[in-house]
Amino acid sequence: MPAEHLVTGRSGEEAALNYLKKLGYRILETNWRCGHLEIDIICEDSERLVFVEVKTRDSQGFVQPIQSLSREKQSRLVRAAWRYLQAKKDWARACRFDFIAIKKNSQGFEVQYVPNAFDNSMARSKPGGNSNWQPW
Repeated sequence: MPAEHLVTGRSGEEAALNYLKKLGYRILETNWRCGHLEIDIICEDSERLVFVEVKTRDSQGFVQPIQSLSREKQSRLVRAAWRYLQAKKDWARACRFDFIAIKKNSQGFEVQYVPNAFDNSMARSKPGGNSNWQPW
């Protein structure tokens, strides 16, 4: 039987997938890996490719899920996204990085969605405040 944190994490990812589908996103990949790099969810809205990091925490936890999105984690996500675009030869797509925090409680899951969760030195601003990342 898998460890409790793995079961919680998988359930949280399922909740995140369902949430994104309800918002109209098309899911392309889940748990995409390239070596030691991983992207939890890769999806698309009408305009962009979206790389989504999902963190699930028990309601008893002291650390908020968004606190896990450190600079190092952001850098790993950017490297993973670059590898994904390289593998798919999809360099022309506008991209962004989103974050979904899932908190498990007695009623189920509470979802906090953060589009454009981080902006890095490779991001370009677009009118309307959206950040579209391009790997060049």
